[in-house]
Parts: sequence; C-alpha cells; structure tokens
Amino acid sequence: RAAVLDAITRLPQSPLELAESLGLLCEAGRNIEKHFTKARMNSVAAEFFDALAPHATGKIRFASKHRKLCRGAILRRLSKYDRAGAMVKTTAALTMAEGSSRPNVLPRSASLTVNIRFSPDDEPDEIIGRLKKLLPEGVRAEVFGVIPPSKVSGTDTDAYRAVSGSMEK
Repeated sequence: RAAVLDAITRLPQSPLELAESLGLLCEAGRNIEKHFTKARMNSVAAEFFDALAPHATGKIRFASKHRKLCRGAILRRLSKYDRAGAMVKTTAALTMAEGSSRPNVLPRSASLTVNIRFSPDDEPDEIIGRLKKLLPEGVRAEVFGVIPPSKVSGTDTDAYRAVSGSMEK
C-alpha cells in the first residue's frame, strides 16, 4: 500500500548552494502537493457508489445512481477531504524533513520524506516515476521500499451483505 521516497539535495559546495538546498526541497514538496495525482473514478470508487445508491437519499442518491453524469462534481468534492480523497487517487504525504542540526548553521544536505499510498488501480513504478519528474534539478530521489496496493474487499461477500442488511433495518 505504500512507498517511502526520500528526496535529497546534492552535496552543496558553496554557501549559496548550502542556502539553496532547503529551498529546492521546499519546491519539490510544493510540486508534489499540487501536481502529484489527479482524482479519477477508479474501480473502488465506482463499486462504492454502486453499493451506496440503493441506500442513499436526495442529492447523494442522485449522484450515486448517475455517477457518470456527476463524475466531475463527485471527484471535486471527494478530493477536498483527505480520507475521501484517498478513495479516488493515490496520495502523497510529506512526513519528514531534515536539514541542519542548528538554527544558525546552513545544512550540508537536506532531505524530505514522502509517504505514498497507492490507489488499487495504480502501478507503483508508474506513480514513483511521475513523482520523480516533479523534483527540481539538483534533487534526487531514493525509494525505501514499496508495498503494492492491498486488495479491496468486495461487495459480493457474506460479510458485506450482513453489514448492508443491518443498514436497511
């Protein structure tokens, strides 16, 4: 379900390059947060809305029953929320940043750790390649392990029917 990627600046040689190393990582972080992945109606979201439609009311019922017509609105709305957004896209969280060990010392190098959670329909290698393209010149990336997306529990199981049935009561 996840990969940890460390974006590391090159070893600076001059005071100017020392000062630039954190700036490059900040630029990388902004690029990742703004342009990493777009929301899309993947298989998980589609199955969710198919299962939701019979139980929903009002606008949610309409959107669930007509998800192709309402696709844009659904994706915009879900993307606004971290947990719901993870249902419609691969997510990347900037989890750690390192630089100097002292407030008055320019860092010799800097690093930024990105935790990626893959959508079940995404290929990890493709997503990591896309992320690397967002890094500015002078920043390299190292991948510290990839766990492929986990299988999603289906709606055609006895356990799902039991939960669904209890909602109807």
